[in-house]
Amino acid sequence: MRRNVTLLSCWLGWLGLLAATKSGWAAPTGLLVIPTAGIMSPGELALEIQRDTAGLVAGYHEALLVNTTWGISPTLEAGLDLDLSCSRPRLLFDCKWQASQPGRSKPGIALGLYSLGDGSKPRAYLVNSIGKQAGLHIGIDAGEGSPLWMAGVHWPIESRRILMADFVSSPSRSFSMGICGEYIGGLNYALGWQWIGEGEELFTVRLGWCGRFQGMK
Repeated sequence: MRRNVTLLSCWLGWLGLLAATKSGWAAPTGLLVIPTAGIMSPGELALEIQRDTAGLVAGYHEALLVNTTWGISPTLEAGLDLDLSCSRPRLLFDCKWQASQPGRSKPGIALGLYSLGDGSKPRAYLVNSIGKQAGLHIGIDAGEGSPLWMAGVHWPIESRRILMADFVSSPSRSFSMGICGEYIGGLNYALGWQWIGEGEELFTVRLGWCGRFQGMK
């Protein structure tokens, strides 16, 4: 059964949960920083350019990434991202397996891996999502040392715009909020602000496209 390409499944990427210290990976089924339990449908493809810049308080490592994500099966998605932030560009791989699909009253559960490849330490997470039109997302990231707790919400304000906010616990404590939207032809955007740790802040701009592989049903 073919599922429609929706704004919520294609609108934006999200940095790895250690965004306060280094670039992680990106995927289109998440909030501004944290993932959700949703995944892309088989045959869907998302392309995105992500630019992160420091805010009024300097100190954050600015980032430039080219992100790709595709739906592999009804329960699996994967991504390959090019990080251009370093002196030597690096490729990072990620994947997410959906154990159960989110519904209005039934929680969705997903397990994921990110920061795979090119000298990065792999990371794992578990996330639980409740709701479709508006949603609550709670999860845990394996972290480096102690686990990181994460929580977030999203809610639509129009048919083509969604507000979102999320929080990640210490030691990489951060709070973010933003808006995403969709244009015609699968073009989409996201704008956001993130407060990190000791008063540092980050602004992010993401431009992307989401569609379907030719011939996929």
